[in-house]
Amino acid sequence: MDDPFLTALVTAPGPPGFEDEVRCLLRSALGDRVVEDTIGNLLLRVGTGHPRVVFCAHMDTVGLFAVGLDDDGAVRFRPLGRVDEAILPGRHVRILTPRGLVPGVIGIAPPHLREGGGTGAGWRDLAIDIGATDRREAEALGVRPPLPAAFAADFFEMQEHWVGRGVDDRLCCYLLVRLARRLQADPPRASVTLAWTAQNEVGMRGARALAARREHDVAVHLAAFGTTEEVSPDPPTSYVQVGQGPVIRARAGDALASPQAVAWVERAAAAADIRLQLGFTAGESEATLFQETGAIGISLNLAVRYLHTDVEIVARQDVVALERLLEQLVDHLHQIPGRSDGIDDHSDC
Repeated sequence: MDDPFLTALVTAPGPPGFEDEVRCLLRSALGDRVVEDTIGNLLLRVGTGHPRVVFCAHMDTVGLFAVGLDDDGAVRFRPLGRVDEAILPGRHVRILTPRGLVPGVIGIAPPHLREGGGTGAGWRDLAIDIGATDRREAEALGVRPPLPAAFAADFFEMQEHWVGRGVDDRLCCYLLVRLARRLQADPPRASVTLAWTAQNEVGMRGARALAARREHDVAVHLAAFGTTEEVSPDPPTSYVQVGQGPVIRARAGDALASPQAVAWVERAAAAADIRLQLGFTAGESEATLFQETGAIGISLNLAVRYLHTDVEIVARQDVVALERLLEQLVDHLHQIPGRSDGIDDHSDC
């Protein structure tokens, strides 16, 4: 990996509500102009005037929460965020304690010793083994629940792809850092807020708090879009695919991307010859929260295969394309049709 900061950012532990190490890394890269709000978001404001635009990406990744100790020193836990129970056995985890990280594993008996061979185990049936032999030894290591735990993460190149847990959403956090440097060197004639949000994986709490302030006219949410390639060997053309360009999340649950924002993004992409994909998914996006306050909102995503696993895969060319698209967008902030600040530069009426 040619950027040690990127590797450190992607692999840093940061379960929801415990993004401290990620914040420290971002602060080191952004300098003293970045501020932290009460819920844990990091905010950097550049430029003045209208429109008031926010670009946001979330710092946290799904994780675990240690809730108790068994007499034999095993650590009981529950999920933090949408964790796939099927991939829990065999995971290497790190418990975040006041003394530092304590390594552990989520073990399970080998197949030949299990009736039927399958795991049949959910999180309630599993525990984290930290090498302790009893409760007292576990506590001596600093493991005194409740405590957060993160999945151990790797980050590596595979052909023209990047692979690792933390691709969602640390790559977008990285792109925001690069965008911050560009904007600080050449401030826009608009008010731009760059927001690294907290607690996305447990109800988008950081973005929800930021949106509630009603300080922005336009919101651009950067995130990962889970593909369906892995469940269909011959996916229809409507499916999002890795390596085919950034994704406009046209629909997230019952919410639609603002047509004005879609037109702005499509115009910017066409100007730079950037290929786009349209995606549809369940659930909300952070852009939806800003839309509910009256802002124009859109979610721009990286297509990621095997989302929320240790082997999330993204195409490097998609990351490069999304960065180019962001540069185009900040160069054309005054070309957003029907902006909610009351200015309409491209009215058809």
